[in-house]
Amino acid sequence: MHRHTGAEADSTTRAATPRDLLQRYSVSGDDHLLAVARQALADSTGASAAEKLLYLAWLAQAEHDFKQASVLLGRLLAEQPGNGQAWLLEAAVAQVVGDIDRYRRACSRVALSVSPMASVTCFARQAVSLEERRRAYERLQDLNANTDDVNLMAWHFSVRAELAWSLGEMAAAERDLRYAIAAVPSVQRRAALMDLLLQQQRYTDALAVDPAAHAVPAIAVRQVLAKRGLGFPVDLTVRTMDLRFKEWLDAGDYRHAREIAMFYLDVLPDPELAYDVARRNARLQREAEDMALLARAEGMQ
Repeated sequence: MHRHTGAEADSTTRAATPRDLLQRYSVSGDDHLLAVARQALADSTGASAAEKLLYLAWLAQAEHDFKQASVLLGRLLAEQPGNGQAWLLEAAVAQVVGDIDRYRRACSRVALSVSPMASVTCFARQAVSLEERRRAYERLQDLNANTDDVNLMAWHFSVRAELAWSLGEMAAAERDLRYAIAAVPSVQRRAALMDLLLQQQRYTDALAVDPAAHAVPAIAVRQVLAKRGLGFPVDLTVRTMDLRFKEWLDAGDYRHAREIAMFYLDVLPDPELAYDVARRNARLQREAEDMALLARAEGMQ
């Protein structure tokens, strides 16, 4: 696995549990933490066999090895069919790869293994037509989102934001995304908020979401777009990112293909390369944003 951000395994990192490391990865996006978490998991004596399977599945999906994640989740759920966290991860993996039947099955099991709120949130992501999305959004608005599980709360508001955005309710989408980020400020949620603000040409607000210099592509690409929108010089940053991304692509590392394709569409236009990366990304990830990215790349051909 290629090390993207170069974080050092300091004493705090070395002493962290696999769960802590995965949570830190979600917020920082530092790929090196995945390798550290895998080693911590191998060395761990405190985690049960079921916990290890769950963490290994989480690592696999974070590394975009969705087939391995599915195998591990299958083993875990065969042993513990009532494991709510496993069903939530199963739903997440099925959503990414576009397996609707598998996704529905996981959502159904979430109702009993996690909570009715989690199940309603899960099924809301299935909405396709305008009317389905409107009804799903209304159901989520009617739910009591109070829960002690901050990850569940963040997911609920993220899904609600997705639906609001798709319905053109930009202010509501922004509000819900900020609620989600307040609960768990994952890289994906911060990037989503930046996208929402960039779409409205609110470049200062987009940059304020994550103003510090970032090596993580999901944030770095959007920072460049915001800075360019504000008229800041970005040529040196763009050249550096171009070299880094091509190095990863030459090594066969497509974990950040979504953002790399965006880079060659919107930052440093290269229609042929953008299409190739978007096509490879769509083989792994088939969420709405991935298919929209592929469609845009096809349109540039």
